[in-house]
Amino acid sequence: MGCEWSARTVAAQRIAGNCVRLDTQLVNAMAFSKQGWGYIVQWFNDGTMVKAGFTTASFPGVLAAFSKHSAHRLVVVKAWQTTKQDYELIAERLKPFVKANGWMKVVPGLQRFVREDLPCDSLQAKSQFKRSCGEQIAWMSWLHPSEEFIPMPLSSPAKERQRKGAKSIIRSSGF
Repeated sequence: MGCEWSARTVAAQRIAGNCVRLDTQLVNAMAFSKQGWGYIVQWFNDGTMVKAGFTTASFPGVLAAFSKHSAHRLVVVKAWQTTKQDYELIAERLKPFVKANGWMKVVPGLQRFVREDLPCDSLQAKSQFKRSCGEQIAWMSWLHPSEEFIPMPLSSPAKERQRKGAKSIIRSSGF
């Protein structure tokens, strides 16, 4: 009787172990498919580098935590709703551009990928989160280092646009 009982116990433990493994796999699969936000950000004072990330936490909270690390404004270049699984596919495509600490140097190939291949819910994110993010977060399309940070002599039409207070072509292009 003792041997039968221990055989049943072993069988019950195997079944319980399989259930625990299946539950763990299910929890992992649910976490993997949980909806969140993917984003590309950069500092307003440096248009040469960007950083990509993903969060299932509060998106404004992540941006606020990020902005605490610099006196400069954080610029949300692009934001989109995605799952962890889909973001990891995008992260694979971004790997060739990644330098130190996950920051990426802005190069034409990266710009093209971000503009053309990434989904974009930036306007939705801006309208949903701008108020809770405050003034430390800027919501604008890509900063162009060559045009934003190196003073260029203004042509007559550019001077005229500036004089009239029109937004630059870069900033008015939207997301």
